[in-house]
Amino acid sequence: MAAINQAGAALIGRKPDPPARLTAAEVAALIDAGAAVVDIRPGREYDRGHIPGSYSVGLEGPWSAWVGWLVARGRPIVLAGGTEAQHREAQRQLYRIGFDTIAGALDGGLDAWLSSGGEVSEFETVDVEDMAAWILSAEPMTVVDVRDEHEWSEGHVPGAVHIYVPDVPYRAGEIPPEAPVAVHCASGYRAGIAASLLEQAGLKRIIHVNGQYSDWDRLHLAETIP
Repeated sequence: MAAINQAGAALIGRKPDPPARLTAAEVAALIDAGAAVVDIRPGREYDRGHIPGSYSVGLEGPWSAWVGWLVARGRPIVLAGGTEAQHREAQRQLYRIGFDTIAGALDGGLDAWLSSGGEVSEFETVDVEDMAAWILSAEPMTVVDVRDEHEWSEGHVPGAVHIYVPDVPYRAGEIPPEAPVAVHCASGYRAGIAASLLEQAGLKRIIHVNGQYSDWDRLHLAETIP
């Protein structure tokens, strides 16, 4: 970013055409060539089924900020999920941060991917109370808190591992691979992003805690966890 600010960003020019409609076969070929698949659906929809190795960044949140942070500039991007209007919105947001390498959008969404024989991954989706019950059961589980340092210092789940979202690709190796991994943030949005990054890192059983961390105090869960 500093180099671009000093030298000046290239002009994008005219209003871009809508993202190309890509077949599942074309998306598979782009993935093999190194493209990043960014799924723009809400986290709970992503959890029910998604292209393995894709990024879960819901368009309802600060979308371009996270895509710009996690996906290398210049890397081809394929959009998955959502409507054509949402694909245009995603394209507009990326252009605003200087990302103009959208290769297109998967035509027909996950249904088309499944019909073509493409593999699909799933995550478990739970609430904060479910996570607390699991901890109390004493079954093996790693809780990963992906909030920032300020949030963590104000209170966190006992025994949790703190890894801020952008650090997940670099620190995922610290997480024991044999036990389930429950990942949470303040609301579930960043946890969804982190869950997709953990899958990219090779972890198998990933649990997306898609709920308000404030429930931890509201439900007096801190009093029941030693």
